[in-house]
Amino acid sequence: MGVAVALEIFGLAEIGAGFAATGALTGAVSLTAGAVFVATAVNIGLAYGANRIINGNPRDQRGANVNQGTRIQLAPATDSKIPVIYGTAHQMGLLTDAQISNSNKTMTYVLVLSEYVADGNWSVGNIYWNDQLLTFKADGYTVLKGTANGEDNTKLDGLVRVWVWAGGSGAAHQIHGPSTPVNAYNIIPGATSDYRMSDLVFAVVQLDYKSENGVTGLPGMTFEITNDLNNPGDVWVDYLTNTRYGAGIPITEINTSSAARLADLSDTIPANQREPWPYSTSTTTTSSFQVRYSINGIFNTGESVKNNLDKIDIASSSWTTYNYQLGQWSTIPNYTVDSGTLATAFQFTDDNIIGDINVTATNLEDLYNSIEVGFADRNNRDQTSYYTSSTSLTLRNDLEPDNQLRLNTDMCNNALHAGRIGQIELRQSRVDLLINFTADYSALSVAAGDVVKITNSVYGFNNALFRVTRVQEVESDDGMIVAGITALQYDSAVYADTDLANYNTPTITNIPLYGSSTALAAPSKPTVTNDPGNIQFIVSTTINPNNYPVNRVGFYYSTTSTGDFSALSLTVSPYNPGDTVTSAVPYYTLPNGNYYFKTRVGSGTLLSDYSPVSDVLSFGGSNISADYVFNALNTDNIQINNSPPLQGLRWLASVTTSTGFGNYGALEGDNGLLWDADNNRLYVGGNIVTTGTDYIIITDP
Repeated sequence: MGVAVALEIFGLAEIGAGFAATGALTGAVSLTAGAVFVATAVNIGLAYGANRIINGNPRDQRGANVNQGTRIQLAPATDSKIPVIYGTAHQMGLLTDAQISNSNKTMTYVLVLSEYVADGNWSVGNIYWNDQLLTFKADGYTVLKGTANGEDNTKLDGLVRVWVWAGGSGAAHQIHGPSTPVNAYNIIPGATSDYRMSDLVFAVVQLDYKSENGVTGLPGMTFEITNDLNNPGDVWVDYLTNTRYGAGIPITEINTSSAARLADLSDTIPANQREPWPYSTSTTTTSSFQVRYSINGIFNTGESVKNNLDKIDIASSSWTTYNYQLGQWSTIPNYTVDSGTLATAFQFTDDNIIGDINVTATNLEDLYNSIEVGFADRNNRDQTSYYTSSTSLTLRNDLEPDNQLRLNTDMCNNALHAGRIGQIELRQSRVDLLINFTADYSALSVAAGDVVKITNSVYGFNNALFRVTRVQEVESDDGMIVAGITALQYDSAVYADTDLANYNTPTITNIPLYGSSTALAAPSKPTVTNDPGNIQFIVSTTINPNNYPVNRVGFYYSTTSTGDFSALSLTVSPYNPGDTVTSAVPYYTLPNGNYYFKTRVGSGTLLSDYSPVSDVLSFGGSNISADYVFNALNTDNIQINNSPPLQGLRWLASVTTSTGFGNYGALEGDNGLLWDADNNRLYVGGNIVTTGTDYIIITDP
């Protein structure tokens, strides 16, 4: 049979002829009667295919001596390729020019950081001198100091100046520097307005030589660069259509509606995820402002377009395919199919299936049951970090050996994103039925990525769901046009949002600056906030912004501001400088009285001094008339979940002849009434009612 047309998903075939190794796609793909597109059935999830190896992604290095997608600083070279940044990435750049001036006392360096993406808004975050975070003076470009491990280095003061431009060397393109922008060519010695640097993002670093301060040459300079064009759908279109750093495909040959679909899915905010400050407004909420998928990383323009498209696909759990019916390139999100689409899904039965059905499954020893996803950690200047997870033992087969799937996500920069991708890949790898068959011409309406229904009594399929990975139009022996179908079992549970928690990776190296102190700075003076809705108060403290990262925070209390303080609680977790840490204290933890709080932090064997003492917290009460009064120790009348007397009521306060309980306001239902049956104690608003003279006062709402 001669092959006429094939439609399939990247990752399940190697379509080498259609891709230029130098980083561009050919404008058209030639198909001849003898062309064959080979699909390899390997069970590592739809987003990964045969062309992605388990221990990392394949790299076509033709035309690239050095991988520009890595975060390294490169010396001048005529064969260097300029990378392109999408989203946020830490980049060291390519040295392209150096000039000496000021009687050989000043060196000016030009570092190219990225190709310029016109549709993105560019900005600069942190800038590092080796491992030192630079702080700039009021002029915006002269260095005041460098900071590493919480220690300041003032030896750079006034000797280093840094500017950054995006798009060209004119003042209008400046994105880091003085408030009144300047031209780059006015800073670079010997340059004129012809020094254009068109469509480039670049930095100019100027040093005044001073050997005793260690300023003798250009060190490793790292720039946190943001191009806010980071939605996978938008990045996919930009990269495919750009003629300078992308594939240069005309927009008419791009299925923009499929890109819009990917963009919408990527912009959703999943539930069941927690993300610490500063990427979310709270450390305790179960939601986050982080979208489902975004592209954050560096594309190596020395690689083939296919490899770079793989990076987008992996980071957005999607595929790229060429649809010959439309004559356009399309992106297909790997997502949960809605009920309406499933209801109208194409149905394969014995009426339209021709010939044999081949069903294969993964061998027991080849099933994956754990995942390790490598990603560029934004908390640690894009150094590689890992998300790991394992399949529950209850979901494994008997005698199933341990087998880990290891993936790299070059365009992912945090654990939430890596975990979301990894969980889908791991679960998809265990939904392992792969089916192949030939169907009549009616199946030519099916496209790669569609979910279809298959009914076959031999295999026990009754509208079993499969996602199509390949549709191949072929001519049968009798001259009929038929469709070869390859599909992978579909299960909506693969795409369920898993509970995920992000983390701030400690960046401490434990190697202090020369002459620095190893002392930890005390945290801030604690603040106390009343939270009557949850029958508690919240003690908060902030890690000193100039501190080391720490791994524990202790909370202490006393009845006097100058007395001995006792331990109240201890939180153990990585915390970065500037993090706010809280401790929730139930009302019943402390009896009535006045209280003061201190905090301290620890890292390894180091402990900080105590923080300043908080303002006083007072428990007090007042007498309030009531509709109903019950003796506190008369347990027969304590009916918290029954009616009468407490169902649907509110407590206001409690009255005693000796001490009062705080009036924390009306609480709906029985939230303020707790009976400790084990110890025969009643809590009213978190306070223990202890004697026969204490009464509960409640009122009908």
